[in-house]
Amino acid sequence: MPSSSFLERAPTALATAAAPGASETTDSESAAERFAAEGVRLFLADISEDIHSVAKRFGRGTQATACDLSREGAVRDVVGTAHAAAGRIDILVNNAGGGVIRPFLEHTAETLRQTVDRNLWT
Repeated sequence: MPSSSFLERAPTALATAAAPGASETTDSESAAERFAAEGVRLFLADISEDIHSVAKRFGRGTQATACDLSREGAVRDVVGTAHAAAGRIDILVNNAGGGVIRPFLEHTAETLRQTVDRNLWT
């Protein structure tokens, strides 16, 4: 594991939606893998608890938070944690989004609201 002085100098990245989906690697997970190989300090966030096992793969003080980024408070917490720990965020991979996927005529006002909120606010 790199020394604490290395981590203080290393660039810092925050990647959202970094846990794998249904058996496929996400763009954020791929970016995090590349950043880890380059020595970037990683902060990962995802709605899935699987984000913790992703973080363990990268080591180097990688931190992970499982949260719903469509909630403003969760975003503030994730950004605040990364900024407090590293003093800065140099790279943002903002890949969170998604929603209820179904034929348009099967949507309700609530499922459309969930989809818009998840893609607009995350």
